[in-house]
Amino acid sequence: ATQPESELDGTLRIQLEMAERERDREREERNREREQMQATIDDLRTRLDRAESRIAGLLPTPPVRQGRWRLWGGG
Repeated sequence: ATQPESELDGTLRIQLEMAERERDREREERNREREQMQATIDDLRTRLDRAESRIAGLLPTPPVRQGRWRLWGGG
């Protein structure tokens, strides 16, 4: 009850094609996930930059230091 070689060859070819399609599907899914992650990262960076700018705008400007604390040389 063994399969003829040509039938076995056809079966193996079909299994190989199915495995290749599955691999391609998984690769495409990983690429989509990677692109989505990168878009999220880019969005978060933009939000962080905006938040930092707003915070910097709310902070008072630091006073200009006078050169009273000279520890080395001069004076």
